[in-house]
Amino acid sequence: MTRFWRDQKGQFSVIFALFGIPLLLVCGYAVDLNRAVSKETNLSAALDAAALASVIPAHLTVPEREAYARTIFAENYFGDLPVSLSITASRERVAITGTTHVDTLLEGVVKNNSIRVRKTSEAVLTRSDVICVLALDPSGERAVEFVGQAVFNSPACSVQVNSINDLALVSDVVQPPIAHTFCVAGISRGEFFPYVKHKCSIVSDPYAGLTPPPAEPCLDVGKIKGVEKKKVGKPKKTDEEKYPEAKHAKHHKGVAEGTVFDHTHASHHNKKGATSVLTDVEDEVGDGVVLQAGTYCNGLDINGIDVVFTAGIYVIQGGRFRIRNGAEAVGNDVVFILMEEKTILLIEKNAQLTIKAPSKGTYAGIALYHAEEQTLRRKIKDKGKKKHLITSGGGLSITGTVYFPTSNLEITSESPVVSRAPATSFIVNRLTVSGRAHVEVHVDHEAGGIPPMLPRSDEGARLVR
Repeated sequence: MTRFWRDQKGQFSVIFALFGIPLLLVCGYAVDLNRAVSKETNLSAALDAAALASVIPAHLTVPEREAYARTIFAENYFGDLPVSLSITASRERVAITGTTHVDTLLEGVVKNNSIRVRKTSEAVLTRSDVICVLALDPSGERAVEFVGQAVFNSPACSVQVNSINDLALVSDVVQPPIAHTFCVAGISRGEFFPYVKHKCSIVSDPYAGLTPPPAEPCLDVGKIKGVEKKKVGKPKKTDEEKYPEAKHAKHHKGVAEGTVFDHTHASHHNKKGATSVLTDVEDEVGDGVVLQAGTYCNGLDINGIDVVFTAGIYVIQGGRFRIRNGAEAVGNDVVFILMEEKTILLIEKNAQLTIKAPSKGTYAGIALYHAEEQTLRRKIKDKGKKKHLITSGGGLSITGTVYFPTSNLEITSESPVVSRAPATSFIVNRLTVSGRAHVEVHVDHEAGGIPPMLPRSDEGARLVR
């Protein structure tokens, strides 16, 4: 007995017995926690997929978007535990919270029978993609089309077509047009790279509120050496010949000659004497002419080399804005505003045009602007039927936005039309690229020295939580 009491062997068995239960509980908790983390990872992946997928489609209503999120979650959740979902959805944002419970093994002996696993994923639409071609026609077919042997390449920016027509976007060319994305509210036909997204949301005109500048007197271009007047076709009818009410209105006090009249009433288009009646002459510009900003009431026909546009706003009316016959013209911080319904842009074969839009002011980033609808102050029956034409070769460089919201633009050529400009975009009613034109579009506004280009695409998504 004495030897037994003196023997100190086996003390670790006593210590282990005292700490056995706590150790067992700690091990059980570790196992339960590991199972919970595994379930949480699977739940999180399914929530992320559902949030990203459900925020992109533009045509879904809020209830449809929530139902779509549940469907995507079910397709991507591979767990064996039931999950309750809470979804908050809008056109711009989708947040999904998933909650489940993992049964415990040993922890329930002293504390909980289960561990709650709760995760939230939230996705928003991204607007980082620059749209370099925006066709505003809401319903017409072939709002954007590529035909002939044309080549189109804009890998850094997107093409957006607002038309809901079944032939809104058409490609009939051998080499598929290339863009960062193609997005159309309606349906497309032909091959594109990457594939076209259909049923996209309508992208609003970012310059819808833009208006032309106040009317100014016509410049006396006859005093500019190297500028001559030339006849162009048949003489145009006067306001009195077109609209009989104009003759009657002249007898009323305060209505001056030279005022523009619509079909129903007299309207003072130019209060300072500039007329908007299309004339039978155009101002032809020869070699080495330096042109000043202002209002040109007989159009402009650039038919010479070394033509320089000084900085400012050029308002052109009463004739075409034409650059032809190997002409060479440059302009920095300039915007050309075409004021008449029939004032169109013609950049013809072999013409060399290099212009950059202003970096500040009302027309910052706008290089060419057709303001016909605001000028005429009446509904244009031929809206979208007026077409501007670019047939120039490789000498074209327009830094800024070509903004023709109510008229069409066709780019066609027997030789490549490759813009050397670092940043160009087209916001037009419709766009056609045809012939052998090879159009490359870039959108590096910093290199171009202009503000960030608008609009932005909303067809992407990213997780914010």
